[in-house]
Amino acid sequence: MAAYNAGRLWHSRKNALSDAGDGMVAKELRKLLAREFCRARVLPLPAISEYDLGVLEDRVRAIAPEPMNDWNDIKQIPTMEPVELVDRLLDQIGWTADQRAKLDRQAARWATWKTGERAAA
Repeated sequence: MAAYNAGRLWHSRKNALSDAGDGMVAKELRKLLAREFCRARVLPLPAISEYDLGVLEDRVRAIAPEPMNDWNDIKQIPTMEPVELVDRLLDQIGWTADQRAKLDRQAARWATWKTGERAAA
């Protein structure tokens, strides 16, 4: 879920801009988002050689829609908040105005941190 550690979902214990209380609410929401919307599939491939595994991976990548290949072979995954999914989840779980305010403060802190990070680069 590192890719979604952004916006209202952002929490970083070691970052001075983060707030422990607000951050824990953001972290909880990120966990709920993963449970609701993220999926992974594991297929056991017993006794497959490294070569055959490489061939299989190449074939899967070839038939996958282009956006599904965006994360292949990159060193750092770009962070983003899936705004529509977060909004939908917040409506489903009915969090209080106080909890939503904590998330909004975390989003503002994240935006400040990202702006500073870009300025330093």
